Amino acid sequence: MTQRDENMGLEGDDGTPGGGGGGGGWFHSGGHRDDDNDNRRESKGGFLSWLILAGKYGSLYLGTVLVLGEISERWHRALYPLDHDDHVAAEQLQVGIVIPVLNEESTIGSTLQYLELLEPKPHQVIVVDGGSTDRTLELVRRQNGQGKKSVVLVRTDEPGRAIQMNRGAHECTGQALVFLHSDTVPPRNVVNLVRRTLSDPAVVLAGFTPLLTSPAKTWWFMSAHNLVSSYLYPALLEPLNYIRGMRLLFGDQAMFCRKADFDAVKGFDPKLKLMEDADLCVRMFQHGRRPRAREAFGRGARKIRVLPKVVDSSGRRFERWGNVKSTYIHFRIALAWYAQKDPAEVRRLYDELYGEIRE
Repeated sequence: MTQRDENMGLEGDDGTPGGGGGGGGWFHSGGHRDDDNDNRRESKGGFLSWLILAGKYGSLYLGTVLVLGEISERWHRALYPLDHDDHVAAEQLQVGIVIPVLNEESTIGSTLQYLELLEPKPHQVIVVDGGSTDRTLELVRRQNGQGKKSVVLVRTDEPGRAIQMNRGAHECTGQALVFLHSDTVPPRNVVNLVRRTLSDPAVVLAGFTPLLTSPAKTWWFMSAHNLVSSYLYPALLEPLNYIRGMRLLFGDQAMFCRKADFDAVKGFDPKLKLMEDADLCVRMFQHGRRPRAREAFGRGARKIRVLPKVVDSSGRRFERWGNVKSTYIHFRIALAWYAQKDPAEVRRLYDELYGEIRE
């Protein structure tokens, strides 16, 4: 027997095989691995417990805010019913539709033709061009052919939806404004819906329920996401204001308001290339609100409404991204805006995520 075999066969002082020295090392190391696995399981279990707890209390918080918001809305309607004079005044509102465009030859012609079918007719349809280089202007002028002057066409020196919509509002001679994207189709009775909604003096801004579609499909998930965002963001970030009636509206919801209220806050912020619609919601909600809480829920309160009436809006931008990426992009941009980052930084983020320029 070799020395090596003899060494392997030696017993230790406690009677265990000599090889147990090495084996003991392995058993000892295995014990460490078992401890590590236990620690990982405990850590994972702790994280899951924390996540479940956060979800539980987060859902409770959000549900409470949403319920209180609904109670506040119903309470306000019960305590402050609309006067007959409010209805009469609203029926006389002249409604102007403002459409900002930039290279929208694929949509503007059919949209203007559809607006001819509205009943009752709007007081004005104003198309504001930001410097189109395609056939957009030709199609708008064609709509005014044969002696018709159904569309007011104006142009701005620089593109930007905020700039263009402000210019359209300035040109409007009516008392109510509807801001419509060229790829969005409103209900045929949109004028009556605007009048009926604005008959409530407390409503400073309102919009519709968006249904996002493309030739290939209807984007149900993104439609629901956009609608829920009107409630979810203010409920999470501004719960007291949500209960008081604040909602966030976006461009594909065909926002509308009184021209006097719009002018009072000086319209859209022209410095914003993005989130100009959400910014307008915040400022119009805050405008004229009474400072004391007990009055903020009374007749002097302000509120923003989302109508349960559908507008058909294009989901063309989602065809390339899909639901998950679209949700991620919108969340990142909304979060940057809420954090009050510099508008140029938000725009840089938009260009990075979208991969294209939106004017």
